[in-house]
Amino acid sequence: MTNFKFIHPIENAGKIAEYHQTIGKLLGTVYSDRDLWIRKKDNWIAVASHDSFIEGEFEARLVKALAARTCTYTEVIAIAWEKLLNFPLAFTIPLTLEALEEFDISNPGFLFVLFAGEPDWLIFVTRLDYLIIAGQPAFVYEVLGCEPDQAFNGIQKMSESEYINPVVRRHYAHLLKQLQVLYPQVEPETVLNLGWLNWKDEQGQYF
Repeated sequence: MTNFKFIHPIENAGKIAEYHQTIGKLLGTVYSDRDLWIRKKDNWIAVASHDSFIEGEFEARLVKALAARTCTYTEVIAIAWEKLLNFPLAFTIPLTLEALEEFDISNPGFLFVLFAGEPDWLIFVTRLDYLIIAGQPAFVYEVLGCEPDQAFNGIQKMSESEYINPVVRRHYAHLLKQLQVLYPQVEPETVLNLGWLNWKDEQGQYF
């Protein structure tokens, strides 16, 4: 197992189950590679952003945004959102730039959800070229460093790119409709299906 300098693997099965339950109220389905849904939380927005937004200053913006919150976070939880072997299922990440860079949000290698609190916000890191940031609008703006529509532009471009598999393009287009259009309009507790990779290629195989 990899040795970590700043972040701390969580081995307590009860804690891991508790974190799964916390995130499972808003994001699902745990351990499914065929389905992904998100539940609308009151006064939240959810933005799908191209992972170029998490390069450079992303970690610094996240540390700054969390440090500014009145609840005074000291750490972030990262929970695996898939089955893993020979790798920790969860971490505590101290609220420092060094710790977040060690976790490497841009490329953790697996599906992970970062969150703190009840959750008070969440960041879902996927295997594709995007992540989903959900929370209070002010928090999402601060972490992105731009307006949500600007962040969605990267997803829009990928949904139209001739260089991307048509199956994945449909997935990006679906994300845009569900998060940019529908999520702000629906009532709290509404569940929106994000599709994940529940799309088939010309041979009928899941991509």
